Amino acid sequence: MQHTSIEYDLTIVTRRMAHHSKYSGYDRLSDYLKGDVIYPAQHWTIPLRTTARILKPMVDKSGCQWYHRDGLISELSAMRRWLTSRKRVFHFLYGENSFRYLGAMKSTGIKNRIVCTYHTPPDRFTQIIKTRNFLRHIDALIVVSTVQQEFFSKMIGDNRVFYIPHGVDIEHYIPAKISHTERGRFECLFVGSHLRDIKLLAEAAKELQHLDPEIHLTIITSQEYSSCFSDLSNVDVKVGVSDAELLDRYQTADIFLLPLLDCTANNGLLEAMSCGLPIISTDLQGVRDYVNKSCAILTKKGNLQELVEAVLTAKGNEKKLKMMGEAGRKYARTFSWEVIAGKVTQLYKNLG
Repeated sequence: MQHTSIEYDLTIVTRRMAHHSKYSGYDRLSDYLKGDVIYPAQHWTIPLRTTARILKPMVDKSGCQWYHRDGLISELSAMRRWLTSRKRVFHFLYGENSFRYLGAMKSTGIKNRIVCTYHTPPDRFTQIIKTRNFLRHIDALIVVSTVQQEFFSKMIGDNRVFYIPHGVDIEHYIPAKISHTERGRFECLFVGSHLRDIKLLAEAAKELQHLDPEIHLTIITSQEYSSCFSDLSNVDVKVGVSDAELLDRYQTADIFLLPLLDCTANNGLLEAMSCGLPIISTDLQGVRDYVNKSCAILTKKGNLQELVEAVLTAKGNEKKLKMMGEAGRKYARTFSWEVIAGKVTQLYKNLG
């Protein structure tokens, strides 16, 4: 890729994930970039429904499991803007859900550019996207973990694949202003469901219940996983918490406990760090991209004994936990949305 700095106008194609907090999610990037935004249709009028019905075969033949009619309608809006634009960047913040057909517009000869961000680990990507030849139209493909780089480079060339981390709202996710009240127990917090090792977490909670009754776990997850912890007296399961309660849980826990099956970027991990919460998670490349030894303890994937021992050891070292929390908050600043938006903006300028 040439590195001649060129100013482009910007159109962002994005969406809001229902399970994300108001302050979470990669779509927050659009709040820090200067461009117009295409959102999925909120009101399905008769013309929109008719268009979606007529073009349903395009959705069916997309080869993308997560590409639905709202993604197609967003791409149609992008196509209309393409025809009336010159030197415009179209950035799809969730490529898995929203980008499929806009690349065909390059045949018009209009010199616009396409940028896509992809979030899924390689193994998961191959499951949800079966047809991939459309990726060749992407001018710059952003990955949010280094674990994705080789995978995409083999498809479109390493000169078009760029690692730019996910961001976090460091102004919202902040440490508690005062120390939380002594509870007489050691509070572990877990958040989320996607690619989490729920089975291992339940096994660890059961072990900890017998080994140390002062250790308590708060599990914030989806309804489908709540039954995994129903027989454990040391666990409270929360479903559908408010943004205010989520922040409070981050600020008042002692550690953030996050066993994973796979990972690229993780909102919960970044938010916990930003709140000054020490991390115990799984030793995966996607995790190592966002933490270091000063703020996190990483255990082998699927290893129950290591995970339990990490929690027990952490409980007995308040001084170390305090130092980890402070280091995590400091490190989280390097992933602030202002920093990440600056890197993305520079990428636009270097498109050539």
